[in-house]
Amino acid sequence: MIHFLLKQSLSLMLGLALCASAQAKDVAAEQYNVSAAQKQVDQAKSAYADASQRYQEQSTRVAQEQARLKEIQKQQSKAKLELSKARTHLDLEQKALDRAWKGSKQ
Repeated sequence: MIHFLLKQSLSLMLGLALCASAQAKDVAAEQYNVSAAQKQVDQAKSAYADASQRYQEQSTRVAQEQARLKEIQKQQSKAKLELSKARTHLDLEQKALDRAWKGSKQ
């Protein structure tokens, strides 16, 4: 009877040891999975931070370029007005010259 109890106790202890070993392997595997997932999160955070910084920098450059474009458009409008005035003045001077030539031929 003692022999039977000893065998049964030994079997139970062996079973518990195997379960504990299997659970330890599961814990180790889960720790690895969590570590790998954390690494992915860290990489994704870094990529997001980099992209956000590039976006902000580009937005700033776009705003600066838009302001510059607006200033150039003002200069263009002013230059167009000056061109129109200069052409009008040229037409007047050309007509005066034409009249002077006609007057000198008579």
